[in-house]
Amino acid sequence: MEIRKVGVVGLGQMGLGVVQAVAGAGFDTVAVKATPGAADPIRGKLEKDLGKLVEKGKMEGAAKDALLSRVRFTSTEADLKDCSLVIESIVEDLSIKQALFKRLEGIVSKDAILASNTSTLSITALMSVCAKRDRVAGLHFFNPATVMKLVDTAAGLAAIRHCGGLAVTASIDQMSFHAPAHVGDLIHIRASVNDVGRTSIEVGVRVEAENIVTGDRMHTSSAYIVMVAVDEHGRPRPVPPLVVESDTQRRRQREARLRRESRLAHERSIESARAEVDPRD
Repeated sequence: MEIRKVGVVGLGQMGLGVVQAVAGAGFDTVAVKATPGAADPIRGKLEKDLGKLVEKGKMEGAAKDALLSRVRFTSTEADLKDCSLVIESIVEDLSIKQALFKRLEGIVSKDAILASNTSTLSITALMSVCAKRDRVAGLHFFNPATVMKLVDTAAGLAAIRHCGGLAVTASIDQMSFHAPAHVGDLIHIRASVNDVGRTSIEVGVRVEAENIVTGDRMHTSSAYIVMVAVDEHGRPRPVPPLVVESDTQRRRQREARLRRESRLAHERSIESARAEVDPRD
């Protein structure tokens, strides 16, 4: 199925970032305000934020106008009827999200994809209320949504510097959101190697948003990304040991090893559960 029009439900800081990312990628976008009140002020906020990017030379005026022209702001869920993909970014409450998904099934086509931006709730629990469960997916965006690629890139650079060669992303072990970053903020991303295995490297990434007018910085997000060093044939290869010298580095290493133990225990639990269902697996 070709995706031509995308709907976004929930226009808070994260939802508006998703709208910007989707419309910026060239998709016609229906942006639905999930809380009471008119949607027009939300359009004004996006226009103002994009205007700041134009003023700083980070976006062309024509690109700003083109992006805004692809977005339709509304407070009516029925306006999503022609969307082939709908992404919810509403409050992190399971019952409220389930109710939304049930309503959406009665609005969109039978082939439309319903996606959740949740970072904490079970997708299985969300899809349990849907008549057509195979259309439901998790589609999580980083906060702000447009920064995720930079976080992965920063982690990759830290891993490559440590192992002296190519490294690829194996998993995002953990991601935490502490405060919103606003369009127009100056984003600072710092990545450091916390611990290494035989071929794996855990990189911690800290994201801070700086208000360019006041100079105030706020810790917005943290991520722990597991990278794997690979050779020229794409096969995992050993990495150098990590030399820890400060108390902070030792603390980070201890915490990284706890995360690894938790991750491995989780994988063993899943394997055990599968074996109980079908011992032949």
